[in-house]
Amino acid sequence: MNSPRVELRLWLKDWPGWNQAGPIILQEPIEEGETLRSVLNRLAERVPQFKETIFDPMTQSISDEVALVINDRFQSLSLGLEIKMQDGDRILLFPYLAGG
Repeated sequence: MNSPRVELRLWLKDWPGWNQAGPIILQEPIEEGETLRSVLNRLAERVPQFKETIFDPMTQSISDEVALVINDRFQSLSLGLEIKMQDGDRILLFPYLAGG
């Protein structure tokens, strides 16, 4: 049996430090009852660009310039980062677009 995992898709091609075309897809193992906060902290430790542009482990906050979608639903961070992750959850992080 496979261990529980979440999938993260990052659409950050034009952001500093992210130059891969198309989505960056990460499969991250999780423990039962693990929170979004712990997944983001682990990624910030492992992926320097993630810490520099998406999640600040010092302030425990996601960049205001990034939208968070979990399982095809936009998430308000009013609930904080204590959302419980489950096997097969899909997390999408992408920059808000601005124009003029």
